[in-house]
Amino acid sequence: SGNHDQSKQNFINNESPSYVKTLAKVFKGLICIDFSKHTHNNIDIYGVPYITHDLGLIEYINKIKLEKGKKNILMIHTTMPNAKNTDGIEVHSNLHQTEFYDALQRFDLVLCGHIHSPFSFKIGKTTIVQVGAPQQQRLTDKNSDMGYWEIYDDLSVKFVPFKDYPKFVEIDNLSEKLNDKNFYVIKPKKREVIER
Repeated sequence: SGNHDQSKQNFINNESPSYVKTLAKVFKGLICIDFSKHTHNNIDIYGVPYITHDLGLIEYINKIKLEKGKKNILMIHTTMPNAKNTDGIEVHSNLHQTEFYDALQRFDLVLCGHIHSPFSFKIGKTTIVQVGAPQQQRLTDKNSDMGYWEIYDDLSVKFVPFKDYPKFVEIDNLSEKLNDKNFYVIKPKKREVIER
């Protein structure tokens, strides 16, 4: 469950109601793994939902007991330290980078939601994937490729951008608007600054 899936603040010992949990009870095949584990073939997938202010997140991850001989995936919803959003601006993280990265290195693959910009990197042997958003949701996403990630049996990953989803397009005036599915926004007018 991400921050937009919860109706109030969410903590490890005081969970918020979640749309994902509710939908998982309704739709067969949808599994909510908030604070739990799901096994698929020889892969254990651990889920940690969005936790308000990341309180206790590192400690919780460190306490997860991993089974030897299995591949381990961690799914979390937080802001990675040093993550940049689609506008290139670094996003504030509540997490101490060294402690957090040490906790993540216990897993083979970490899938992290929250930031719209999709990217991946390695910490030691652990692949970290900031999954990003599947489509543009706000103007700052305008120049970004959005899509999904393919995950293979060996836990390698590949980003696949969507080609036909709506995008934000800046135009000079309304007469330029095309009749298609994109989101059109009038470019802001440049203001002259007069120094006194």
